[in-house]
Amino acid sequence: MVRTQRKARKQVNDPYLTRRKKTGGRKKGTPNKKTAERARLLAGMRISCKDPVTFFATILHNEKLPVDLRFAAAKELAPYVHPKLASIEARTGGLSHEDRLEHLRRMAADGGEDRP
Repeated sequence: MVRTQRKARKQVNDPYLTRRKKTGGRKKGTPNKKTAERARLLAGMRISCKDPVTFFATILHNEKLPVDLRFAAAKELAPYVHPKLASIEARTGGLSHEDRLEHLRRMAADGGEDRP
């Protein structure tokens, strides 16, 4: 009898054996409250969702929308319109400004034949 009780306990504690078919709740494919609310708001705004750039541009140009939403759209759209500036290293050739001026003076005096 002890053996059968141990086997019964193992079966009850095993999550795969105790799982039952799902009943109740939301049907598959039904949006939750937030998704349904978002879809309702987008439909009310008449916004094109073809691609991200068009989406944010439509929000930005809609003057009926709140300013904070339009501002957020402008921030998201900015990298597509104005790329970020990258810092680059200036290559001066190792000469100072005074050295270059002196070299140019020598070139002018020699007729432009001298190279650095």
